[in-house]
Amino acid sequence: MTPARQPSTDAPPRHVELPGVVNLRDVGGLPLSDGGRVRRNRLFRGAAPGTLRPEATAWFDASPIDTVFDLRTLDERTRLPDDLGTQRAVNQVHLPLLEGSLQASLAGLPTLPDLYRSLLDHDAAVFVRIARALAIRPTAGVLVHCTAGKDRTGITVALILLAIDTRQDAVVTDYAATTEQLAGPWLEGALQRVRAAGGVLTDELVTLIAEAPPAALEAAIDHLDTEHGGAAAYLARNGLGDAELDDLRGSLRA
Repeated sequence: MTPARQPSTDAPPRHVELPGVVNLRDVGGLPLSDGGRVRRNRLFRGAAPGTLRPEATAWFDASPIDTVFDLRTLDERTRLPDDLGTQRAVNQVHLPLLEGSLQASLAGLPTLPDLYRSLLDHDAAVFVRIARALAIRPTAGVLVHCTAGKDRTGITVALILLAIDTRQDAVVTDYAATTEQLAGPWLEGALQRVRAAGGVLTDELVTLIAEAPPAALEAAIDHLDTEHGGAAAYLARNGLGDAELDDLRGSLRA
């Protein structure tokens, strides 16, 4: 019997180009381990939207997104509040994780793998809450964002994708796409804020602020596997029931 051919990763996530919004994409279309695909229009990831321009607001109004999970701290949200301006109700849920890469870097410059391992070891309740929201509302769209849509968002989305058996190489490729998405005006603005705060720009700091190297996520996945038994076991151990995990898979697997 000829084995089923694994799909290639040549169907990238759907990047959404909106004025004033960066790093926004639908992770639908990524290949699953069994040959299927992640369902479109269910899980979106991005940087903080801020105050949307009319064209971006129109996109959100027409999109399936009805819940936005904001992983930023109160200080971050105060400095850049989200104002989608939509005509329909969008539920905005604040679930603060670690300080953003910029703030963390000025406090001691952790490595990305250290940052990711800390998130996994200490913030399971946040990840379970987002997974549960996707499980119980199988037709609604969810947007997860932090400041850059890179670290806190990256770990959250990677964990959920791995829990539904998305191919690991595809999850890493999706994560790494953030580097290109943040290049340009967003990165220049972030670096200018570091200079204004008296920070010294080093290669390590630039990586922490705006780069998504595959090795960083691969190290986090290795930690997830060796210390927590993998993504599905991690969610189950921290409160996601078996039926909820089945519902999550049904919700996100096309």
